[in-house]
Amino acid sequence: MKALRFHSFGGPDRVCWEDVPEPQIRPNHVRVAVKAGALNRLDIWVREELPGIPVALPMIQGSDISGEVIELGQGVTQLSLGDRVAILPIFGCGHCSFCDRGDIHICPQHGFYGETCEGNFSEQVVRPAKNFYKIPDNLNYLEGAAITLVSVTSWEMLVVKAKLQKKETLLVLGASSGIGTMAIQIGKLKGAKVIAITSGEDNCQKAKALGADHVIDRLTHPAFAKKVKSLNGNKGVDVIFEHTGAATFAQSQRCLGYAGRMVICGATTGPELKIDARFLFVKQWQILGSSMGRADLLPEIFSHFASGKLKAVIGKEMPMSEGAEAQRLLVNGNVFGKIVLTT
Repeated sequence: MKALRFHSFGGPDRVCWEDVPEPQIRPNHVRVAVKAGALNRLDIWVREELPGIPVALPMIQGSDISGEVIELGQGVTQLSLGDRVAILPIFGCGHCSFCDRGDIHICPQHGFYGETCEGNFSEQVVRPAKNFYKIPDNLNYLEGAAITLVSVTSWEMLVVKAKLQKKETLLVLGASSGIGTMAIQIGKLKGAKVIAITSGEDNCQKAKALGADHVIDRLTHPAFAKKVKSLNGNKGVDVIFEHTGAATFAQSQRCLGYAGRMVICGATTGPELKIDARFLFVKQWQILGSSMGRADLLPEIFSHFASGKLKAVIGKEMPMSEGAEAQRLLVNGNVFGKIVLTT
């Protein structure tokens, strides 16, 4: 079978679609014929060599996939042959207190397929059955691949951590990204007013069509805090969905109102963030870190996709064999929503 992998760290030219050994079935695992896989920033960071993360080379890339169950390992009862499934690509150690209560995303030894171990961008995978969830009937394989990681992460950030309430104001940074498009939708699902920030007129129009009440073009408003406040009755917002990092953090702080909550799940433009502690305690802010979320969030989240209240946002479909070019597009930021690769 073939897989998308790299043999040494560096640019996207290191990625190739090549023959690899077929995985063997194991107890409590299933074999899935992969139909589609969605790119994430994690794929770029791993290929460029994340500091402190040991990566065994050569490395098959990819976390998010969807496909068809084609073989059941001994002991598997929750899935059947022919099931259409998507993977939750995170795992914990299985024996710490966090794992015992279902918080595998907080496990000190948690990892992701495609980061701490071999990834999923191949024609077949063998993974634990507990990591797969049936795709809602109204979604195709491309949509199934595009939603799992971004929806769980965004739901954890906004619903679990920030406890976003009806009629509150939510500011979404990086609104054209896969995770940003999901944050807009979850914000509207919860009855919030959503202000989105993205770059370029086309992206602004797409964010508006997705449900954002107001959209700010960062190309024309690089110092966007004043504009955000003017759209919110000259006051700060209640919740900020932040994942872009150093380039936006100073302005993000200026947008946050009294008792505001800022939730951070990434730092695409740099990890070093400066905060004025006086504002932190006088305005009684909460700055919350977040990464992925509990597996048991998925049934409720998928029910909203099944009802049509949430939808997958796919900006580009490409063959998995063109994975190197797809990664170039992701780095350049020229796509609204997810880039999905097909086998």
